[in-house]
Amino acid sequence: MEGYASLFGEIDQARDIVMPGAFTQTLKQRGLRKISMLFQHDPSEPVGVWLELVEDFLGLRARGRLIPDVMRARELLTLVQAGAVDGL
Repeated sequence: MEGYASLFGEIDQARDIVMPGAFTQTLKQRGLRKISMLFQHDPSEPVGVWLELVEDFLGLRARGRLIPDVMRARELLTLVQAGAVDGL
């Protein structure tokens, strides 16, 4: 799966506006493997791994893979394939 995890200059669901450069330091310091793919930002619910996280001119572009052995990830995959979920 891939898409934008955050778009610059847009009001997000938490009513925040993220600006360019917001992710640069974290991506550089942590690296790809130390940023977890979580269900609803919940650290107790990892659902996959990121294959790419890149800040570009639009926002934070993300590409990752759900882990089908994780029950929540299996549920998400089914929802995505059915078209019931269309965002990260």
